[in-house]
Amino acid sequence: DKNGTRVGSTRALFTATNAGGRAAFALESVAAMDCIFDVKNVVVVHHSFCGTTTLTPELIVNEFHDHHHADISTLFDHDSLAIMDFEESLNYDVKLLRDSPAVPKHVKLYGFFYEISSGKLTEVVRDIPA
Repeated sequence: DKNGTRVGSTRALFTATNAGGRAAFALESVAAMDCIFDVKNVVVVHHSFCGTTTLTPELIVNEFHDHHHADISTLFDHDSLAIMDFEESLNYDVKLLRDSPAVPKHVKLYGFFYEISSGKLTEVVRDIPA
């Protein structure tokens, strides 16, 4: 651009948004972005008033079955389907990323909670390789 920033430079920011904001559904994006842009940091952000806090994994599976007559119970990691507790879900998601071969071991991982009403962003978990 006019400031000399190259597309795909380490100064670029990429957003992957998905239902529930869970890391399991962003793994493919992390792997692809690392191949193209050499990712340095991955940040997971969960927010207040999230619709998935009104659901449970069992409810999602059962409702899908009732509406579509299809069993999705083995397709997804049940711990990634809903948010029962923000701190717990952020810790889970950062660990899931760290343990995944789709995330290079040098990548710094962060988990934040965004309070929509106040606009406050709070760091909940940090995993920086030694």
